[in-house]
Amino acid sequence: MRMIQTPRRSSPGRAISLQDALPPLSGPAVGPSQDISGTDLVATARCPGCEGRFPSLDRPTHTHLTVSAGCWAHFEHALALHFSDQRYWPAHQLLTNAYSLQHSRGGDRRALRSVHVHLSALYAQICLRQPEARVIAMRRALSEFDFHESPPTWPAPSASVADVDLSEPKQHLATVERFAYAVLSDWSDHHALAQMLCEI
Repeated sequence: MRMIQTPRRSSPGRAISLQDALPPLSGPAVGPSQDISGTDLVATARCPGCEGRFPSLDRPTHTHLTVSAGCWAHFEHALALHFSDQRYWPAHQLLTNAYSLQHSRGGDRRALRSVHVHLSALYAQICLRQPEARVIAMRRALSEFDFHESPPTWPAPSASVADVDLSEPKQHLATVERFAYAVLSDWSDHHALAQMLCEI
């Protein structure tokens, strides 16, 4: 991927490795995509973005993210928890950036911008340990740029938002952290780009 405009300002600081970025977490580790339907009687469909299996729904999805209806509904459920219960809020930025990065697989202008913005934001959160306010400001600044190239190959997802727990705040945060770590690890070939974007 390449950005058209690359004005450089001050460095955001030294990055830490992914291995050092997150401490060991309690609870189940994020693994291969799983079926969250709860019963074999519920029809499921695989999400083209994260490859997780979700209940097959007939409802609208996002305008430019590559998602199944069931996957989008699961993510919307998480967002509803974030905005209705402050105990869930600490997971909001991580989940939003990881989910958007993983599902921005289209070739149009909005999807390409989303890849660059959320890749840099996720990298800033995990590897640069930037505070939430700075990450949000950086995302807004990068949203003003135009991006014209997609990755030569899209990273294969090693985790799905289906693995994100919605039942309890602490477990939700733990599984969101694992999901976000997995997504950023999938994009390891593009970390140099993320570092460069964070310096804009």
